[in-house]
Amino acid sequence: MESSQLAQRMLMLMSFLVLGVTGAAWWWVANEPTSNNAAALPMGVPASEPTSNPAALPPIDTPVDEVAVPSPSANAMRLAAFEQETGESPYASPQRPAGQSPDGFQVPVTGVPITGVPVPAAVGLPSASGLPSASGLPSASGRQGTSSGAITFKGVLAFVHDVKVVAQADGVIREFLVDEGSVVEKDKIMLEIDNRLARAEQEIARRELESAQLKAEDESQIKFAIASEEVARSDYTRTEDLYKREVANIDEYERKRLEWIKSKFSIDVSRREQKINQAAVGVSEAKLNASAVQVELRTIRAPFTGIVAKTEKENFEWVKGGDEILRLVSLETFRVRGRVQIDDSPNILERASAKVYVQVQPGQVEAVNGVVGFVEPETSVAVDGKNEYGVWVEIENRVVNGQFLFRGKMNATVEIYPNR
Repeated sequence: MESSQLAQRMLMLMSFLVLGVTGAAWWWVANEPTSNNAAALPMGVPASEPTSNPAALPPIDTPVDEVAVPSPSANAMRLAAFEQETGESPYASPQRPAGQSPDGFQVPVTGVPITGVPVPAAVGLPSASGLPSASGLPSASGRQGTSSGAITFKGVLAFVHDVKVVAQADGVIREFLVDEGSVVEKDKIMLEIDNRLARAEQEIARRELESAQLKAEDESQIKFAIASEEVARSDYTRTEDLYKREVANIDEYERKRLEWIKSKFSIDVSRREQKINQAAVGVSEAKLNASAVQVELRTIRAPFTGIVAKTEKENFEWVKGGDEILRLVSLETFRVRGRVQIDDSPNILERASAKVYVQVQPGQVEAVNGVVGFVEPETSVAVDGKNEYGVWVEIENRVVNGQFLFRGKMNATVEIYPNR
């Protein structure tokens, strides 16, 4: 009984001792100097914010007006002292990750002031809008007007003259006079299809024409008819005189009269036959022209000055009328097609001047003047309510060192300057 009472007294004594030590610790923390509390807080954490250091927290029941607030310039003094001693910025550097102070504390780098010292934001970097585009072309705003009033769109260079040359008659290709990449002048012969039969028919037509011309020029039949009419008239006159003197009978008189009338009709017939012969000359000439066309159809000429882009047939290959033989393009002029959106009348685009920026190669852009050659006669309403029109701008190619600079399907950006 006495031993149990002694144990209870010892436990109560130890409890009072623990309570006394705990109260002393809280009192010491509450009355610690301000500089010590500031040093216990991590850099960049204001004294008014909670901290993970339980030793730095005031007692829960401590009055608010008695809580010690560390000096707002404590961290600033530490940063300034480090920079003065080492000559190194206390903020991010290639040797130290961003957000870590020299002594290992985390430092925000978002530009929020740290205990009175603002962290400067990164400067000296160009904005994304000031960087050139990857293609090297001026940026196009997607059919929107620029600050200078220009209307911009993107497109590709298209050939103005691009022809698929086809066979116009059946036959065997006798000779190919050009190859891919050949530069040909207008009306130059590029190839010939076997035309021997067509030339033979042409010769026949020529001979027929000569014969018809000779017949048309022959007036002998007309002259003979005229002479026959004179004889018949004279014979009729004598017979008529004899009939009046009752020497010739009525039958002979009527026969001579009929012969004279017939001779007069013979003149008309001869003249009509001559006209028929003259008409035959025209028919023979038409046949000769048709045979010449057959020969020409088998002779393929360049419709314009250009370059052979592709060949589809070879020498001695049979072709039928309509078969594609080669492709011919002109590099002298190009067109850039696109669609633009405007609020005004489309008349401001007619024959308006333009500037075309052509990407010749990566990193090289050439500017050339152009003019709007076409505006669609009808509009389609865009999503934003503006009127949208299809247009194309025509430009001239450039020659550098004897070679054309622009080629088909090169990327281009067009700026149109409306006629306002």
